Amino acid sequence: MTKTNDTTQIAREIKNKLDQLKKLQKIIKQLLQTPEQRVAIDNAAKALDVAIKQNLISAQHASLQKALADKATELSRNIRADLVAALSTKLDTQVKVLSEKPLEIDISPLTVLVDFERDRATLCYAREPIEAVTLDAAAIVAMRTQIAEHIKATRLESAVFTDILYKAYRITLVMQERKIGDRIDLVHLIPALSMLLPQPKNASYPRYMLAYQLQRMRRDSSLSIHGQRLLLGTATGGSARQKKNVLYIPHGGNDGQYYLSICFRSE
Repeated sequence: MTKTNDTTQIAREIKNKLDQLKKLQKIIKQLLQTPEQRVAIDNAAKALDVAIKQNLISAQHASLQKALADKATELSRNIRADLVAALSTKLDTQVKVLSEKPLEIDISPLTVLVDFERDRATLCYAREPIEAVTLDAAAIVAMRTQIAEHIKATRLESAVFTDILYKAYRITLVMQERKIGDRIDLVHLIPALSMLLPQPKNASYPRYMLAYQLQRMRRDSSLSIHGQRLLLGTATGGSARQKKNVLYIPHGGNDGQYYLSICFRSE
């Protein structure tokens, strides 16, 4: 039975009850002797009539709310299917849904987080947000191209970045009054990296670029410099839940790991 039929049935049943009430009211009034008694029964009947009608409105309101919620779910499901199909067509590959809540779609090397309520799609790398666009396949693909071109234009060769990363580590050790070999939080390198690799409008060095460069360093086996080897400490338990203090580094495909600390130690 549809929701419309449910509401119609409720209304029909309540109408029958009201009709029965009016018949009963008529019979009772015939039995009553005084005008005061008849007025009292009239008032009681009116109060009951109001109460029944209020119940009808409440039932209709609840039914309408459920219908609207079901319709919103259906629309979201249709938009999701249409978006996945459109992205697959435009990228000439079958894109993969990574999660449903929130909806996350793989458009390698990036991912897209979808917000239906705000009509927004946020493009990310290594789970770091980069840019947001309207919830439209063409806009998403265009931004993906723009981000990919920016990464390609600003990335450094692994050996070059290893040297800069080592310098940033040394600078951070001095700032924190630590010594070579000590572990420091990986994200604490960002201020030093921002000095060594100045960004437009004095922005901080992007977290997603640090994750990208570290992933390339591992891929290229460029983890050593000046007899010192880069070591990363994984984030576990509570530290992994504090996303601002850790960095996710892809291992290939959709796999990866959150890392908390970094150090360089003698090989």
